[in-house]
Amino acid sequence: AVVAELQHGRGAGLDAHLVLDAHAVHVVAGAQAAIRTHHELGHDEGDKGICSVAETLLKEVRSTDFVSRVGGEEFAVIMPHTTLEEAEVVLNRLRVAVQLRSDRAITVSAGYSDLTSDRTRTYKCADIALYESKSAGRNCVSLCHSFDDIA
Repeated sequence: AVVAELQHGRGAGLDAHLVLDAHAVHVVAGAQAAIRTHHELGHDEGDKGICSVAETLLKEVRSTDFVSRVGGEEFAVIMPHTTLEEAEVVLNRLRVAVQLRSDRAITVSAGYSDLTSDRTRTYKCADIALYESKSAGRNCVSLCHSFDDIA
């Protein structure tokens, strides 16, 4: 149900040329309490938490941004025409919005990277940054540049 809702959200018509924009950012974000809720209160309650995060992200992103659920509690956001500095501001605003709107104490950790023509590397960099955020105590935002030395 969440996937269908997101497909009808903003950004559904993202043009391929935006992926190669000189200033674009790819984000991977994870909602921590949603998985815990799945285990403690059951899948229906966990799904409500994931839907709450999805609704907040869709409401709070800019009209040029694209939001998609990747799987589990993870979401991807593509922000075309956005510098890394601008992305950090937007991501912190989204992180706070999810926390304030949640009645389930849901927090969001995010990892982001500059978007390049190598989509696999871009995703991997954003994913590495996400795990840095989670390792740093969660509920924060981390950056991994596409040119960083990664394994």
